[in-house]
Amino acid sequence: MANPADTKFNIIRETVEGTTPTTPAFTSLEYSSGNDLKVDSKTISSEVMRQSRTATGHRKVGKKTTGSFKFPLRRDTATDLLLESVCSGTFVSDVLKGGNTDTFHTIEKQMKEGATTLYFAYAGQIATKFGLSVTPDGFADVTFETTGLAKTQRTAIITGATYAAATQGPLLAGPDITVSIAGLTADYASFDFSIDQSRDAKLKLGAVSAFGTGTVTNRAVKFTAKIFRKDLSPETTFTADTPVNIVITMGSAGNGYSITIPAAVCTVDPTDEVSSASALVSLEFTAANDTTTGTDVIITRL
Repeated sequence: MANPADTKFNIIRETVEGTTPTTPAFTSLEYSSGNDLKVDSKTISSEVMRQSRTATGHRKVGKKTTGSFKFPLRRDTATDLLLESVCSGTFVSDVLKGGNTDTFHTIEKQMKEGATTLYFAYAGQIATKFGLSVTPDGFADVTFETTGLAKTQRTAIITGATYAAATQGPLLAGPDITVSIAGLTADYASFDFSIDQSRDAKLKLGAVSAFGTGTVTNRAVKFTAKIFRKDLSPETTFTADTPVNIVITMGSAGNGYSITIPAAVCTVDPTDEVSSASALVSLEFTAANDTTTGTDVIITRL
């Protein structure tokens, strides 16, 4: 029987949405226990009445695939692919800006059953959400959620396929990370950052599975920080709805990323909180379009 500990995930960018490259050069994708991809479908049941009171029949339709991955952040070539996907952009000279160019991937899952490798391919995967959560005494944990097209399975490697480990830097944790919010001098207890891009399956007659994925709404970029209370600056700084610049620096040159929100608006009034022996202030920001950079979020490889 297959063991969960022997599972492996790999990823490759597609040139055509939903089509795995002919001789794919896969890169390993990190994951945590419980992370996986699955097929989501809609079950329809006939409402035809029968004297025996038994259901006439059922069908599975509207199939699509979804996935979820969580792991500690570090500079990683596979992570770069998913960051580009959720931001709808590409790194240019190590700079990625939120845009409108979508990229799709095949994510392959491998399981071992004795000497046999079981392969499950999830094509047309595109990231719908990126989350980053940081505390002083923990890893910088990231989560990615994806959606895509059909799932296929086989017991033989794709002819010509190659597999390589991702190029990685050291794991990043709270001590490696700083935050700067324009106009505010503060000590940070924790923060959460997210990019949410709503997407959904395209369905057509004559097919049981989605043939494409469409983008539904504008990208939502949010940042929530908890700072230690020491003065009135949270209230005096963010009373008006004036956008401010936020920069998150994670790691160092060659081994990290920075995230910039060039026009972040404090959308909830500062709120007091108590955590153990600390008086904190919770600050919530939502990104708007910055006319200078032409985007709402910038991710830079350090």
